[in-house]
Amino acid sequence: MNSLSQLLTKRFISLTGSWLKRLNIQYKNNDAAARNIYYFLEKVARLQSLAPDYVPTIRDFGIASKSGSLYMVSDFIKGYSWDELANLELPLDAKYEAINKLIHAIEHLHDLGLAHGDLHPDNVRITLDSDGHPILYLLDIFRLHGRSVKVI
Repeated sequence: MNSLSQLLTKRFISLTGSWLKRLNIQYKNNDAAARNIYYFLEKVARLQSLAPDYVPTIRDFGIASKSGSLYMVSDFIKGYSWDELANLELPLDAKYEAINKLIHAIEHLHDLGLAHGDLHPDNVRITLDSDGHPILYLLDIFRLHGRSVKVI
């Protein structure tokens, strides 16, 4: 991180800490809370700008002005969970394709310096294109302190 970026990060963390105090949000360490909020917002902004095809489109995100809650609005993905994939009447090649897509999505996420943080079968959604090929989505990527952020 260059010096300007470090300065801006410190300034944002300082402003966020002040904001937390003003909203009367009680944290043992406001600097740590501010840093976590900053990294969450930075992570979501990065994913929104990169728009990888395995992440539902992020429409909006931020900090709610009245409640102080973090929020993110993304497309709803109607499809099958990873567990349901095994029971679908799909050719074996399509199932292998889904497995391959999952591996590549996780590798790409890690190449970006990000981790899912809560990968399990319900957080992997599969839809099928018109030719029966699987389209993979990773859900619930956005975590803060081990807790999922409410996605609407």
